[in-house]
Amino acid sequence: MTTWYAKAQSRMKELGRTHDELASHLRLTRSAVGHYLNGRREPCIDDLRIIAKVLNWTIDELIGDGPQAARRVPVAGTAHPSSDGIWTDLATSKSEGSLVLPSSGDGVYAVRVVGDCFAPVIRSGWFLLVEPHRDPVGGEYILVKTTAGLSMVRELLFTTGELITLSSVVPEKGRQTLHADECEYMHYAGMVVPPSKWSLNQ
Repeated sequence: MTTWYAKAQSRMKELGRTHDELASHLRLTRSAVGHYLNGRREPCIDDLRIIAKVLNWTIDELIGDGPQAARRVPVAGTAHPSSDGIWTDLATSKSEGSLVLPSSGDGVYAVRVVGDCFAPVIRSGWFLLVEPHRDPVGGEYILVKTTAGLSMVRELLFTTGELITLSSVVPEKGRQTLHADECEYMHYAGMVVPPSKWSLNQ
């Protein structure tokens, strides 16, 4: 099956569109657009809509028959972070449901966030799409779980040797540094999803 980004590249050639033109519409750098069009980064649904519009397509024409087609992404549970944005366990029930949206790769899941500690970036009741198969880079949001069992959403700033420097999603809460030995995992968290995309599993 053809990926959405291969289709987009072909369509850009057909229409004579450039990376710079697409970057201007997306308000991103040419390099960021290159990551999208080479499959190294997954655009959010709003960026996919803009790309489709620039290519004179509907979003269904862009993503409809590739592996990026809309599918059900399971909701792993609900996080109730404290004021510092940390939680220990996800609250789960039999009816966590799923999100219906474009995603790629195995193991993709969502976490519902309840509370205002990440507002306005992540609103209470909204979901965080987590893609464990993608390697995060500086400036991206990640879901971190420490070996002490603490979970948090942070912005990855940079890694230096064995040290991982993170920033709170809400800037006024500051930075922190973890040693690699303290980190059980860091999963790329590339999209904040509104509750309108949620449904109970049928």
